[in-house]
Amino acid sequence: MSEDDIRAILWLLKSIHGDIKIGSYYKQQLNTRNTDIVKLIKRFKDICKILDNPTYYKGDEVDIPITPNVRIIK
Repeated sequence: MSEDDIRAILWLLKSIHGDIKIGSYYKQQLNTRNTDIVKLIKRFKDICKILDNPTYYKGDEVDIPITPNVRIIK
């Protein structure tokens, strides 16, 4: 997953959350899976902030010490 993919997912989640008709359907679908769209938006915003201010680069990879099991490859 690239930086652009992450930013596109964030944009899509915000669009779904802002739309009344589409948003209600997806919120219901996510709630049946015990997932909250607001939590997903927050997580993707946090990832975008980390991508904008990474701690360090290792080649083409950005290692994120907050969540060590997550590796984003550009």
